[in-house]
Amino acid sequence: MDRVRTGISLEVLEALETNRVVILEGPVGSGKSSVASAVAESAREGAVRRLFPAAAEKNSRYAAMTHLITDPASAHLELLSLATSNDSLLVVVDDFQHLDEGSARLLLWSIDQAPVKLLISCNNLEAIPLLAETRFEASTKVLQLPALAPSQIKTILEYVWRRPAQAWEVVSTARFAGANLGAVRVFAEFALENFPEAQTPEAWLDCLLNPNELSHTVLHGYMRNLRENHVPEIFDALQVLAVAGPCTTRDAVALVDTRVLVELSALGLISDPTQNTLVQLSHGLLDLSIRLSMDADHVRIIYETKVCELRGDQFLQTPPAHLGWWQEMGLEVPAANLHSGARQALLSGQPAAALRLLSGDESVVATWLAAEASILTGDSAKARTFTDMALSHGQSPDQLRATEALVCVGAGYWPAHAARFMEVGGLEAAATAVYLSTQGAHAEGVELAASLERNTDQQMWQNVHALAALAEALEGKALQARLRIETLGPVSPDASAITSQNVAEARRAVEFLSGDWNSLRESTLGGYALHAVTDRSGSTSDICHLLGEPSGAKPYPINYEAPAPAGYVRMRELARAVACAPTDPLQALEQVTAYRREHKGTLPVALKLFSLGWEVKLHLESGETIPAGKLEKLVLTASKCEGLMAQLLGLLASGLIEESDSKLAAVEVLARRYGMGEWLPVLPRRFARSVDLLSRREQEIARRAALGVRNTDIAIDLDLSVRTVEKHLGNIYRKLELGGRDELAEALS
Repeated sequence: MDRVRTGISLEVLEALETNRVVILEGPVGSGKSSVASAVAESAREGAVRRLFPAAAEKNSRYAAMTHLITDPASAHLELLSLATSNDSLLVVVDDFQHLDEGSARLLLWSIDQAPVKLLISCNNLEAIPLLAETRFEASTKVLQLPALAPSQIKTILEYVWRRPAQAWEVVSTARFAGANLGAVRVFAEFALENFPEAQTPEAWLDCLLNPNELSHTVLHGYMRNLRENHVPEIFDALQVLAVAGPCTTRDAVALVDTRVLVELSALGLISDPTQNTLVQLSHGLLDLSIRLSMDADHVRIIYETKVCELRGDQFLQTPPAHLGWWQEMGLEVPAANLHSGARQALLSGQPAAALRLLSGDESVVATWLAAEASILTGDSAKARTFTDMALSHGQSPDQLRATEALVCVGAGYWPAHAARFMEVGGLEAAATAVYLSTQGAHAEGVELAASLERNTDQQMWQNVHALAALAEALEGKALQARLRIETLGPVSPDASAITSQNVAEARRAVEFLSGDWNSLRESTLGGYALHAVTDRSGSTSDICHLLGEPSGAKPYPINYEAPAPAGYVRMRELARAVACAPTDPLQALEQVTAYRREHKGTLPVALKLFSLGWEVKLHLESGETIPAGKLEKLVLTASKCEGLMAQLLGLLASGLIEESDSKLAAVEVLARRYGMGEWLPVLPRRFARSVDLLSRREQEIARRAALGVRNTDIAIDLDLSVRTVEKHLGNIYRKLELGGRDELAEALS
């Protein structure tokens, strides 16, 4: 039994100690059934009777009481006899919705007639009218079992792997296995079996794109359980949907009977379709497992007899990996589908996957896409080759669009072909902004953005302002940079992947330099489903190294012949300097100090601030004494910058100078609140904070306050006035040099 299920089970058992009826609600896949089994096995007292639907009966209502007693006609007598003879009878019901009405009413009636305790597992209380309408007594407790949280997924991975799980591994697992307790466990075992040494999501993706080369003993067991627990009709429908891939609800109904679709949704085997979502298998592990269990002939029959009849615009959203599988199976995939899939791959940061889909396609659309993909992979030679082919292609029009214009700029074909982009307003400004950014001319870049007409081409406008936001952030103007980023708006789905990456990278850089690291992690890790984004600057990888949290991206994926924006280059250099910090902080300290010395006078103020912060961090972690002048310099530099990072580092430096426990405690609170807690080193405490400094009454109040008890409740508990409690708390904070309850809880932990 893994620790997640154990923790939930203990909560249920604790509720059963004080309640006659416990109702366990939760979405499909959240682990209700396994928790119910664990509770039945671990109940601390009383006889236990389990009512679990048999696999063959999962799809129909049945007289579950026959699992408990032998004669349904005398069910109530048998139940009362069991309850009476065992003092307290615990009846555990999984999938309460499958009970016939007679059995359900009998169980609910029994809790009033005998010492019966009832644990009910169900997806949704309101979906079972009998439960929803029943007026239970006050001793009934309803426990909501949510889908797995990232922390729980992390626990499951670490339980299986017997090692710490990195952030990208948790995100990748959640994306591929959903929040399904069983699927997460299976995927953890599958990863352990096949790629235990893989250190990046890109490596995971490479393995999963070649599934035939992997061992599938775990997945075979997963599929065997799937077959055993569901009737053939369900499994056949899953195979059809696995071949078809994501499709609209209308098309799913044409592929699979409506009644079966409803059942699949109730079982949590497909996504819950709405007007805005496509019908597809509920998670990637299920999709992969089913596809691996099918032979090529079966796949071809389903594709040709069902999928091809519906194929059209609706299949243009088929994921790139799925299209690649169609190709590998030898199916005839329309070029329009492959082009659309390649575009999806580019926009999601998978240029290598796009190139695989386009292999052998010499159409003008494919050639431009291949050129764009080559720019995103950093292959300048191929970018020029494909761009040259596209420009000279017989089907290429005289006047080209903004997307092709950005490819030409990236490949170095600007302004040689300027005449073919006369209809793209703002292209010259975008090219100028790129040049200014490579020269570190930040003020000029911001001025250029201010002079740009708003009615210019949307992509050009977004690229210019994205680089201007980066420039403002580097110059310490974090608030202006964040405001500018917000005004950019969403990138059009039809835009170039170059625009998409530029805007995304600028947003990440601004979030990083402003200190909003919670948003940064969400935006960065959100793009790491099962691949590492390889961007034009390499900043995604570099920023994650600077956070001290490797993202899984290749450390320095881009080696451009043309220089990248200067700010990104300096970030990359700092990331390289601190790369050895986890194993050799002294060496990292020497490298960061040399980095600051090398760029003295030319380093943007925001990077100067953060490099100073890294020096202080490495001094603390290596046990070295921090030179006083360095702390004073950090305070001064922080005063020149806006944002949370500047606030935190300035407070850190002044707290160390003054040896103030209250300021250092405030630094820790601030760091935890805004996601910088993992980066912050362990801070020294110059003055011991001990409850011995408090009177006995103050200790009583402090302990309660640290647990989150309200002042009113503390006053009632200790027979004091609220005003007296508040006065005592003020004295406590003063004696312990604390700023409030959050710090008090930490001080007394």
